[in-house]
Amino acid sequence: MDNDISVIAKKMKNLFVTERKKYIIQNEDGSYTWINKNLNDEMIDLHLGRKRTYGIFCGAELTKFISFDVDIPSKEVVQSIYQVLNQIGISSEFIHTSWSGTKGYHVDVYFSSTIGYPKMVQLYNYVAYKVLQIHSDIDKDKIECRPSPTQGLKLPLGINRKNKDEKSNICWYVNDELKPIETLDYILNIKPIDINQIRAIIKRLPTIESENISKHKPIAKTDLSKSASHNKKIKTGETLSSLENLFKNGIRQKGTRHKSLLKLAIWLNTRNHRRESCEEILRNWMRNQKKEYYDTPLEICYKEISRIVEGVYSKNIVLGKGKTKTKIAVSRNDLLTIHQYPKKFHKTINAIFIQNALQMKMVNFI
Repeated sequence: MDNDISVIAKKMKNLFVTERKKYIIQNEDGSYTWINKNLNDEMIDLHLGRKRTYGIFCGAELTKFISFDVDIPSKEVVQSIYQVLNQIGISSEFIHTSWSGTKGYHVDVYFSSTIGYPKMVQLYNYVAYKVLQIHSDIDKDKIECRPSPTQGLKLPLGINRKNKDEKSNICWYVNDELKPIETLDYILNIKPIDINQIRAIIKRLPTIESENISKHKPIAKTDLSKSASHNKKIKTGETLSSLENLFKNGIRQKGTRHKSLLKLAIWLNTRNHRRESCEEILRNWMRNQKKEYYDTPLEICYKEISRIVEGVYSKNIVLGKGKTKTKIAVSRNDLLTIHQYPKKFHKTINAIFIQNALQMKMVNFI
């Protein structure tokens, strides 16, 4: 018999929650709503009681765990993730898998304390790269990195409301054969990996960039010039911290809405978000902006977001690193696209983009 819900909820909170100021709730049709309010303990109780379904974000800087979000019902892919994690020193006793409630799995490793978000992404990049070498027929988008400061992850042991089949819509943890372990008590036996051990493991890993994951093989230095036509890396004076602050705090003065949306679209693409996810995130972000800082109706903002995301993802524009700080650059075609907007926006947008757009020929990879 399962323990008291409050005991289970406390363990779940300790394993998952680093960010309480925002969360997602799953609607009855399976879609999600982003809520910029505090996640409280009562909500976790409701989740475990299957009265609501909630998801969490990690903080902008820290996370307590890593989850490989496998978007296909493949036992072989899950086993390969275990295999790679074992090879780098993470024992299976620290790896726990749960059913997503529809068609995939979440393969998790929990840490005894928080680690820096970039370190967690480094671990994900290496493991995903190795797994995709084994399963070269699988698209990289089928194994996603969670948690994220910008994409919610549904908590386990609740209901996936997109699936209306009561026999299969509970997100149970599963055993080695991926059969559901139909008890909430399982979570009480989860032991996080020691923080010093996981830090040492990540420190030993070679750096694998996200674009290499999509190609399933390393990019040699001699190949960079050939690859530059496919991926546009732009150097920017913006830091990741400033972009995270922009995402968290929103626009703070008039005339910056379009520029901010473009920066955030590039930032999200750099973080390996899918195009559809990027557009959804930016729509949610725009809905939460204060009306005093922009005049454009939301419906028009949404259309602009679609155009911005289309431009960024079709050209695969991402942030690059470099000692020389310059403004974000766009191509001449981007400028022509910008000039489709009302004239009142041209002066602000042109001041930001024209100078560097004419100078951009080829840029360095991260």
